[in-house]
Amino acid sequence: MKKTEVKASPRISAKEPLLSTIEAAQILHLHPQSLHNDRSKQRRIPFLKIGRKVFYRQSDIEAYLASGFVGAPLVPLT
Repeated sequence: MKKTEVKASPRISAKEPLLSTIEAAQILHLHPQSLHNDRSKQRRIPFLKIGRKVFYRQSDIEAYLASGFVGAPLVPLT
């Protein structure tokens, strides 16, 4: 039987941290239900679904935070 090679998506880096809904909500000072509502309406922050679990890329959270600031530098979350 021949092995099938699976390539990673160019959008998702294995080194980039993925945040759970609760972690993302804490960083954004939102209730996790707010993120759930946004997902169902397909707005705000892009997300990744693996099975039934939902994750957010740290870079998407940072970009969303940066979009709300005019002229302010972004401080990394690390």
